[in-house]
Amino acid sequence: MHYSKHKLFALCFVVCLFTAFTVNGQRENSNKLKKHKDKEMYMPVPPVPSVPAIPSIPAVPPIEATVPSLPSLPSLPSLPSLPSLPSLPSLPALPSLPDFEGFEVFSQEGDFFRNDNSRTGLLVESSGAVRFNEDFSELKSLSEDGYLMVMDKESRKEVWIEKDAESGELVYTYYKRGRILPFEGEGEKWLAAVWEDLVKVYGK
Repeated sequence: MHYSKHKLFALCFVVCLFTAFTVNGQRENSNKLKKHKDKEMYMPVPPVPSVPAIPSIPAVPPIEATVPSLPSLPSLPSLPSLPSLPSLPSLPALPSLPDFEGFEVFSQEGDFFRNDNSRTGLLVESSGAVRFNEDFSELKSLSEDGYLMVMDKESRKEVWIEKDAESGELVYTYYKRGRILPFEGEGEKWLAAVWEDLVKVYGK
């Protein structure tokens, strides 16, 4: 079926008009919804009620504590006075001690003899028989392989007297602090100075 141009034009106009009204209505509805939502989002906040004032705390009355007074203590009885001690008898005077003159230590084992005198500081030592002349002014003889030694422990001077195996003569050797020095001179003078104490050891 064929429509005329005027009918088609009228139909298109009606459709366009309907469409325009429909779109316009949707826009109005959308704007109304948006305005409603904006009103809901920006609703006014109700005012916060004021906080009531805190009541003041009543003052605490002062505590008055009364301490009872302590009873007075009874007075202590006075102690009796101690009797006076008797005077001690006077002690007798102590006897004076004898002067210390040193001591001597003897030791003898077979042919070995040793004498240590703390008073003179002289140490005398010998091995074998030792013989002096009658007035003890000179050493007469020694046993074979024997010796006589006299030493001052403080100055460390000493003289060794031995018998020479070949000639049989007495040999004198002088030491001072461990060093060998010539006997003639200083050694002879020192031996003469201690000779009296030396011969006393052997019974002068």
